[in-house]
Amino acid sequence: MLEQNNPSNIDINELKIELTMRKSGKCKATITLRYKNMEIKGFRITDSNFENSRGQNLWFQVPSYKTGAGWRPMFWLDDPEEWKKVEEKIWDIYEEKKKDYEQESPIEKNLEQVEEAENEMSPMSIEDIPF
Repeated sequence: MLEQNNPSNIDINELKIELTMRKSGKCKATITLRYKNMEIKGFRITDSNFENSRGQNLWFQVPSYKTGAGWRPMFWLDDPEEWKKVEEKIWDIYEEKKKDYEQESPIEKNLEQVEEAENEMSPMSIEDIPF
């Protein structure tokens, strides 16, 4: 029974990948992985100065934490071949979502960016206005 729930023995067909495209900035997408009763958040696809396995200047980041010596991953699979299958599935989903996102009209994209910027702006008070 324990072997069946071992995350190192992932059935890729049961792995659910939730990918959300980001509108602007270095982060292009955020990803949540769901497998059976486990949910892992914090995966990202970001711009990179180096090419990935598909020849894109994008980097797939796993959730990680900062140490004195750099960054340490918070998620990994013991079997590199299984991990490669998971990563390829994520890249496939990213490519599908990217096509859908690029097909949105420019007006819709601009409206979303304006709304995003408005949400990030802090409200001003009367004291903030110079007289």
